[in-house]
Amino acid sequence: MTALCVLCASCQSEPQDTGRAAVSTSLQLSATDYSLSQDNSSEETLKIDWSGVDGNPSAKSVLTISAEGHPENVWTKSFAGGTSSYTMSGTALNALIIDRFKIQQDTPVSVKVKVKVVASKAWKISEDSDSAYLSVRSYIPVYPEHKHKAPRYWSPYEYNFLTNKSMSEKDWKTNIDWVADNLKNYGFTMVSTDGWMNETDAYDQDGYLDRHSLNWEHDYGYWAEYLESKGMTLGVYANPLWVPSGAASAGIMIKGTDIPVEDIINRGEYHNMHNYLWVQLERPGAEEWVRGYVDHYAEMGVKYLRVDFMSWYEDGYDKGYGKVGPDRPDWMYPTALRWIREQCDRHGMIFSLVMPHLYNDAATEKNYAHMIRIGSDTGPGGWYMFSDRDKGIHHQHWSQYSNPFDGFIYFSRISGRGKVMLDGDFIRLNTFETEDECRSVVTLNVMAGGPLTVADLCTSAGTRIKFYQNRELLALMDDGFVGKPKSSDPLNEDSNIWSGEMTDGSVVVAVFNRKATAGKRSLKISDVCTFTPGSVRDIWEHKAVPVQDTYELEIPAHGCIVYRLSK
Repeated sequence: MTALCVLCASCQSEPQDTGRAAVSTSLQLSATDYSLSQDNSSEETLKIDWSGVDGNPSAKSVLTISAEGHPENVWTKSFAGGTSSYTMSGTALNALIIDRFKIQQDTPVSVKVKVKVVASKAWKISEDSDSAYLSVRSYIPVYPEHKHKAPRYWSPYEYNFLTNKSMSEKDWKTNIDWVADNLKNYGFTMVSTDGWMNETDAYDQDGYLDRHSLNWEHDYGYWAEYLESKGMTLGVYANPLWVPSGAASAGIMIKGTDIPVEDIINRGEYHNMHNYLWVQLERPGAEEWVRGYVDHYAEMGVKYLRVDFMSWYEDGYDKGYGKVGPDRPDWMYPTALRWIREQCDRHGMIFSLVMPHLYNDAATEKNYAHMIRIGSDTGPGGWYMFSDRDKGIHHQHWSQYSNPFDGFIYFSRISGRGKVMLDGDFIRLNTFETEDECRSVVTLNVMAGGPLTVADLCTSAGTRIKFYQNRELLALMDDGFVGKPKSSDPLNEDSNIWSGEMTDGSVVVAVFNRKATAGKRSLKISDVCTFTPGSVRDIWEHKAVPVQDTYELEIPAHGCIVYRLSK
């Protein structure tokens, strides 16, 4: 019996070569030397062209870019059909160097560009490749300026501190409604969570935390919508560098990648974060996780991100606890801040840095954070915590000053309109002994250009709420006002005299008395004002005062005066 032979494409003899050449490609770059900078990177573009495609719809091109000496990180992009060109902006090329390849240096980097073209010609699958090199001088982006004004908001901090637990949703809603009824019309248009979270396993399908407590029925998206219905916005206490250990164990993939969350953590790393693990920034997927975390909150309607414990991440040191983690390479901390800042800017969110070391006068933090904490936690509140704790003592690490009064004075050297805002932490007016102290607390936060962060509860604020409702003082915040002390040395008596200019040319001056007894202070107008005022108004007394060259002031213990000098 003769076997039947069935011919098909897979078993037919290969046709004779028709004489058409196998695929051949060559690569061309628009330039081979790039010196990028933050000013010109959006204009500089790298155009990559290659031949060998010839409009062949079956052709496939694979473009790879790598840095010399760093073969472990390769950027790859595939193109189908007749595509034979790719353009990369200077910004994207710079990001490839500093973020994908993790090369952060002042000298140029040698970059290899390679293309491989695979196509079917004359019944044959043929391929060819070509390479070219370019030299790239990269840069590290900085963002020292922004358009935000210091926010006015409420936080449950007082409840958290007194009870050592998270607030229930019922109490959270009650206080939101109280803020809406009593403070919203005075510009307090945000409510933010703080620490004491109970949500380690409250993560979504991407491993990102989505609510403040496992005991909360609703997620942040729900509360953002509820606040929006009242003309207010939501802030969240969270750190994009924290990975819930449960999310990593669950086998979740980092959003937009095929990289497991487990791959970006180090379970053997010493840390003091309990159920959280730090992102390892050098690993593939770390950038996508961090940026995606900010995007996650933005998508839920969050407008303010309060990021804590970054001093622990920076070098693993706390002056109270000692070693709390490893000492990381120098590039990691600023890179983490930059990723967060860039995503916050993309969504119009305020990036507040809570616990930074602020080394070298906040040289790193002022380039990335919109707001930085400049004093220790409010804790039990009162004048001691606000002004007297370790008065005048400058520490090397967080917190460099143990009270916000000193911190405001010292770090005034880096503040200003459109620059990093100074955060004196939460205010609990119900913990202060006198009304003069209340005036001073609110006044200093405003004079320093910082936020007003109410932590008094609806059950504890009482009549003290009136000190948050001084419209003449709050007008400074609406104006974006940032004042400065005559001296940035907390031990210099001139540090108690603050002044600054409003956009209409008016000058506002405040004189404080940090002492426990009333005292006389002399205020010479020519020291704080370049013009002769046409009028002078007492902002707390809401009345005009006589125009004089010099004012001899009697200021009560822990009190202040605030004058607005108009042309």
